[in-house]
Amino acid sequence: IESMASGLISVDADGSVVGVNPGARVVLGIATSESRGAPAGASEGRAGGADDLAGASVENLLRLESDRDRSAFSEVLAGERDVLELETSVETSEGSVPVALSASSLRDEEGRRTGTVVLFQDLREIEALKEAVERERHLASLGRLAAGVAHEVRNPLSSLKGFAQLFRSRFDPGSEEERYSEIMIEEVERLDRVVQELLDFARPQAPD
Repeated sequence: IESMASGLISVDADGSVVGVNPGARVVLGIATSESRGAPAGASEGRAGGADDLAGASVENLLRLESDRDRSAFSEVLAGERDVLELETSVETSEGSVPVALSASSLRDEEGRRTGTVVLFQDLREIEALKEAVERERHLASLGRLAAGVAHEVRNPLSSLKGFAQLFRSRFDPGSEEERYSEIMIEEVERLDRVVQELLDFARPQAPD
């Protein structure tokens, strides 16, 4: 329990904290009693070293942001349901933290309910990975869109270039009309290069 990366809080039948492991303190941004200047060894004697938190209301310690989630959590603490599993967010000193939370009733050997054990895991890294995947998916969609638009633009460019070349062939060499036709052809070719660069960017390529 002391070495778990996940947070674990044990609660008695009245909803008061009995034990808090170091993982829970990290997720919730709670300093240990030693780091707040308590005498050495003051936290010994309770599971999770939670002397400084013992007796506190778990609902004040684990502040769920959603009203619906708080209501469901209260039902487990009151013994109205045995198990709760959900993804939610908790308020901490570092702001809102997404967590996967599981709360289960604790029972003794005779089946009598003695409290609740709450287990939760920090999902910030997982949420960041999800956002990165979503960004990649969005960029891939933009790439496909760009490729489609580029192809549609390229077709009329080819027609414009063909007509400009036809006009040039009908004008006297060195005339002002021929010069205008040359400018049209050059501008169409410049646009075509831009479209080609867009296609090269959108098209997956092997690393060079």
